[in-house]
Amino acid sequence: MRHHLPVLTFAAAVSGVQAYQQQLDVPDSAFTSWQLPTAVSGPCDVSIGPDNLVYVQEFFANKIARFNQNTGEFTEYDIPFTVPGLDNFTLPLPGHAKFELLSCAIRTGYDGFMYFSNGAHNQLVRHDVHSGETVVFTPPPSLLSILGNLQPLNDLTTAPDGVYFTQTTGNQITKFDYETHEFTSWTVPTLLSIPLGIYYSQHDDGVWFLEFGASKVGRLDRHTHEIEEFDLPLDALQPLVMRAETVNQDGSTTLWFACTTSSTITGINTRTGGITPYHEPNAPTETVEVAQDLKGNVWATHILQNTLGVLNPKTGNVSVVVEPSVILDTPGITVPFYGESGIFGYAVGQPPGQGQKDILGDSIWYTHFLTNQLIRLDLTNVEIP
Repeated sequence: MRHHLPVLTFAAAVSGVQAYQQQLDVPDSAFTSWQLPTAVSGPCDVSIGPDNLVYVQEFFANKIARFNQNTGEFTEYDIPFTVPGLDNFTLPLPGHAKFELLSCAIRTGYDGFMYFSNGAHNQLVRHDVHSGETVVFTPPPSLLSILGNLQPLNDLTTAPDGVYFTQTTGNQITKFDYETHEFTSWTVPTLLSIPLGIYYSQHDDGVWFLEFGASKVGRLDRHTHEIEEFDLPLDALQPLVMRAETVNQDGSTTLWFACTTSSTITGINTRTGGITPYHEPNAPTETVEVAQDLKGNVWATHILQNTLGVLNPKTGNVSVVVEPSVILDTPGITVPFYGESGIFGYAVGQPPGQGQKDILGDSIWYTHFLTNQLIRLDLTNVEIP
């Protein structure tokens, strides 16, 4: 069901006083929300498919939801619950009985399929957007594969030669080959680094990843398989998700990622390795994911607050957008609590020929983890200083 978010805000908006000095004046009419069909599904990561439709991974229900932004209709697909080592044997469990898998990563492959993580089972899931067929692949050793991702949150990215994903407790970066379906893994040099977020740069041709436990950034060379690591400063602790890349004046690019503990949107220059963190003005926010819009601004979702952060890389300004329906929003305290999670806009990492990168127009899409909603923020008339 589509509806504009109701306006209940009185902590700041009713009085005409902004809660934060850097708060943007975004009209409530710019927000539109849709309720996912499965109750308490926990919508998490967001992406577009090769069919140019929006896809959402459901954290609790362990489903994939396809959203047709032209008709407002959802179609849901179950992720098969398989026994590790027996990928073709599916247990017929209802959706919420599979909640322990807790999957939250979804991207389009260069081969035209969509790929998802499968949480605590440490599996890779392939989905055909045309036939609806969903296939599960388990990295070796199959019976012990769950040891590679004992905590369910990991990430994946797609490159021309395969799908790269992180094994957090296994401390490895793993590639799934599109053609042979074989897995190859490389161990991160830093012990117990907990590699989490991962991103393939089409400009740099490297696979970049975030070491949540070690507070480092790593780069895997796809051809030599060498790993280079970069230490993060103290104001960029515990990097989580990397999902944006902007082009600099000198032709280099900056990869952008969320740092949870330090509440920063942080960038690393792919040419120099220089790292620059930008602090969220309403910290602590527990910044969780990032995305970029058509103009190259970098947006972030917040776990602890019902706000979005937005960085203009050209000016270095970080602004705050307070969502409608917020009764109270002060640093570290928000009422009610929505639990923002995935965010998506301009599909910067989308494989060539597998969907239109600007299909979502001048907008940002994100999820409410706890209220079970997919949200669209129309940026047509929003100026980012």
